[in-house]
Amino acid sequence: MVAIPGHLEAPLLGLKSERFQKLTTEIDSIFHIGAFVNHAMSYEQHRSANVFGTQEIIRLASIHRLKPLHFISTVAVVEGVKATKIPENVDIEKSKNLTNGYVKSKWVGEKLILIARSRGIPCNIFRLPRVSGDSKIGAGPQGDFLWRMVQASLILRMAPQVDLYDDLTPVDYICEALHNISTKPKWINSQFHLVSPYPLRYLSVFKWLKKLGYIAKLI
Repeated sequence: MVAIPGHLEAPLLGLKSERFQKLTTEIDSIFHIGAFVNHAMSYEQHRSANVFGTQEIIRLASIHRLKPLHFISTVAVVEGVKATKIPENVDIEKSKNLTNGYVKSKWVGEKLILIARSRGIPCNIFRLPRVSGDSKIGAGPQGDFLWRMVQASLILRMAPQVDLYDDLTPVDYICEALHNISTKPKWINSQFHLVSPYPLRYLSVFKWLKKLGYIAKLI
């Protein structure tokens, strides 16, 4: 594995033209996983990395020869669709009242991917929930929304009585699904929801913390 530093916000992903062109001849497929994520910031603040960055990834996929492009999105882009069960081929034009700037930027990113697909670039869209730690060793992100709430609750020894649910899916399951699906040519040009069927209730987490003695009360 060779790491090449760049910038999603910059033309040619922040690479020199010669390096970018060389990559277009070496790469066999692309997984576009990188994004700027901040649920307090606006669409305009996410646009450079998540929209213009996706444009540059499409450029990378199309130059020299076509390369399959696997775009990592979020299930939040379809949360505004009024339906009990949301199919993976849902028209995202039906999404209403998208929650924040990050989600809006991923919605626009998906639209770019669909345009690229219509012009002949093989593209998959994977909509992810909140990705949790590894199912075997537990290693995972410590800076996302849920874990920030847990960390704050441990410091305050109090937790909020909020009726929030989240779809937590272990990162190793996500990676295995990405690998298995992306290696099947018959599934190219599709959308996939990699979502756990067992949503987690935040209040359950806080009750476990209270039972284990980490917090004193729910407020």
